[in-house]
Amino acid sequence: MILISSSASIRKAFHIVPVSTVPTVPANDWYRHWRVDARKNHELGEIMLFTNYETLYTITADSRNFRRTNDMLIYFLFRYVELFGAHFKGQREIKENIIIHKEVNLSVTGVMNGMFQRINSLSCNYGHSEIENLVNQAPIGSSGITPLENLTEKLSK
Repeated sequence: MILISSSASIRKAFHIVPVSTVPTVPANDWYRHWRVDARKNHELGEIMLFTNYETLYTITADSRNFRRTNDMLIYFLFRYVELFGAHFKGQREIKENIIIHKEVNLSVTGVMNGMFQRINSLSCNYGHSEIENLVNQAPIGSSGITPLENLTEKLSK
């Protein structure tokens, strides 16, 4: 089960009714906890970020391509499998239920706000994959560690 905390703007845009009670997922299943938010960018379109709570690794998307909730979730699952397929060794398929909720982790939300600010400072010459690379290679906080380094370390354990 993947838990995705969504912003009010995502819930409104996609007509999502979040669950009222969030199921418990073991803390060592860090790869199952995400937050999604989107912001308009006058040069780059509408940027959607899916950020992992533990590593702060972020999947980016052009949310103008999503017309329905399923479009957004299929994209997320496709990228999720790309990232974590090797982590689930021996499984031919990764079958996951997705639960969307509205609980907020203020630390993750703050980091995502910083990512949106960084994205807004970019020129329109960047594509979404380049934006994703830039966001994940930028140091977060005083530790100087990047989301990509966090993800790499977690996957190596």
